[in-house]
Amino acid sequence: MRGGASEASTRGGRGRPGPMAAPTVNPGHRRGAVRTPVAARIREAAAELFARQGFRGTGLRQVAAAAGVAVGTVYAHYRDKAALLRSVAEEQAAVIGRRLAPVHLTPGRPAAERWAAFRDVLRDALPWLACEAEAGAAVARGAGQRGEDRQGPVTAALHQGLARLLLEGARRGEVELPHLRPDAGRPALPAAAVEAAAGDAAAAVLAAALGLWERGRADDLDWLWWGLAARGPRQHEGTR
Repeated sequence: MRGGASEASTRGGRGRPGPMAAPTVNPGHRRGAVRTPVAARIREAAAELFARQGFRGTGLRQVAAAAGVAVGTVYAHYRDKAALLRSVAEEQAAVIGRRLAPVHLTPGRPAAERWAAFRDVLRDALPWLACEAEAGAAVARGAGQRGEDRQGPVTAALHQGLARLLLEGARRGEVELPHLRPDAGRPALPAAAVEAAAGDAAAAVLAAALGLWERGRADDLDWLWWGLAARGPRQHEGTR
């Protein structure tokens, strides 16, 4: 038995759906991205519901109803709700990648200007960050793993883009990475250490951004940048 019994109740006040048996399908149909007209309708419906209601608040029965298919058809294409979210999130990550391309292709622009472009993409992606965090925690609980060890496609795309922005900003002395404040008396840092610091800072910014969004303060994202903006012209020795 599977399906509705494990789904969260919806935010619209409906009760928890009852359990139902999963249809017998070729297991390969539920692995990786599924590209059929029906699957596209399912993903489109799921994207709207996930963005509006979150991962926990969306059930596969709702997705099926919105897509105009039977819930068994959803299971025929996607193993479970987490697999459906990942497929939808991969499409969202591709959109994010295209939107971040101008940020990556203009490394000569001041870091503050590039942050402003990144911030706009980040603000739009915050509902997906929340969905991936909820899904990662749910899957991790079932597998006995830590949720933070699982990074979804949207989170990965944003993390990679922000880490790159911060690293290039640090190399030009426009960004001060935590724990790597300029110090004239300190020997040069290995490049790998600076890259790791940029990755850690990017992860911290994304976590803080998600916290702001959950508190209804998505318009305060610039506070996160001001905590990293360099106060002077010095560069990190290890980034030269």
